[in-house]
Amino acid sequence: MISNIQFQVNLEREIQELNELEKKLKLRLANAPEGTLYIGKTGKGNYSQYHIRHQGKLTYLPVSKQELATTLAQKAYDEKALAIIESRLKEAKKLLKKYETYCPGERYTREYQRKLDIERSRKNKHLI
Repeated sequence: MISNIQFQVNLEREIQELNELEKKLKLRLANAPEGTLYIGKTGKGNYSQYHIRHQGKLTYLPVSKQELATTLAQKAYDEKALAIIESRLKEAKKLLKKYETYCPGERYTREYQRKLDIERSRKNKHLI
């Protein structure tokens, strides 16, 4: 079982990682092309045709534009992932705030623990 201090440190680390991931996804979405990918099946479903839906129009994407189709698929994935990350980030921040409210002494204990770790590392350097 992890200690209260370790739980709080892990939660703060997770919040930091989620913030970084959120920034990366927002940047990638800002640079993504307009429109959404639509994949249509032809015949008996053996062949797929890629279309781009932009401003209500459906435009066929030829094989030469395969990279655009891949980019649009990544954009759709990033949008869904961003929604999940934002939700998780909101909940993690809320949990951390509640945790700090219920355990205000833990913050001071954790800061004290960090100072002790710094002092120990300084002393250990002198011993080596």
